Amino acid sequence: MVYDNWEKSVMKFDRDTLVLFTVKWCKGCKQYKPVYSKLARDILAVNNNIQFVTYNPQHNHYVYSIKYYPTLVLYRPDKEPLEFPVELDLSRKTTI
Repeated sequence: MVYDNWEKSVMKFDRDTLVLFTVKWCKGCKQYKPVYSKLARDILAVNNNIQFVTYNPQHNHYVYSIKYYPTLVLYRPDKEPLEFPVELDLSRKTTI
C-alpha cells in the first residue's frame, strides 16, 4: 500500500481494514509478517468483510502516529481507529 491510495483504500473503504505498520529495519516486524499473513488467510476464509494491509510509513507519508513497530491498527468506517498490541514472543501464542 502506498500513500497515494491510502484515503480511498482505507479511510473511505466501506469495510473494516486491519493495517500492519512495519518498517524494513525492524526485526520484530520481519518475525510478525508470517503471523499476520496467516491471520489474514484464516479470517478471510470465514469473513470477507475485512481487508488486510501492510504499510511502511518510512517509504510513504505518516498516516498514523506510531509509537513502536510493528503496530496493528483497525480502521472501521465512521469510527475511531483501534490500536492493538503485537506480542513478539513467537514461542507463545501471538496476541492481537
